[in-house]
Formats: sequence, C-alpha cells, structure tokens
Amino acid sequence: MTTILPDVSLDIGRRLANLRTWQAEWQRIDHQLEEQLIQLGGNTLLELQQGVHIANVQRRMAMTLVKEPLSIPESVLKNLGVRAIRELFAQQFASLTREQRLRLRSIPSSFS
Repeated sequence: MTTILPDVSLDIGRRLANLRTWQAEWQRIDHQLEEQLIQLGGNTLLELQQGVHIANVQRRMAMTLVKEPLSIPESVLKNLGVRAIRELFAQQFASLTREQRLRLRSIPSSFS
C-alpha cells in the first residue's frame, strides 16, 4: 500500500475522484459478497462457516477502502503548521463546484 504525503501538489479534486472510484469498486465487490451470503441457507455447518468467512472478508475490505492513505510527517507539521495545511486544503475544497462537493457526501467519512 502506498502512502501519500500531502503537500502543495496534492490535488483535492483528484483525491476525491480517487475515493469515489475506490468506493464504487468496494461497493461492487461488497454487493457480490452480499449476494453470496443471501444464497446461503445457513442450515449446515459449512454454510455457517462460509457466512462467517464472507462477513470477515467484508470487514477486511472496509479497512482497505482507501488505496493510498494520507500521512503527514511530523516535520511537515512543524515546518508548515496545522493551520497552513488546513488552509491549503480548504482553498482547494472551496474551489470545487457545488456538484463535486455534494458528491463528497457519498463517501463514508470513516473511509476518507
């Protein structure tokens, strides 16, 4: 897994587009797993084990939704400061269109 170090070159619009792409892929796979789960009757030990396995896969998938997590090194925080970094990202976010901002709501906050 690659970690992105945010700096002035980080494109918030592109980042949000990536998050939407990752989420769509995650939802597609999660839907497939749900379909498999629905087909299990749960009447046998094997079906119960398969159901537990699918649920575990879904939980692990949720933890890997973001393919490139952001990481801000301590040195960057010390040099720029939290306010400067926040301001940088806030300016980019403010420049997004209303549609782009509204689409952000479809991304679960725990995954962004």
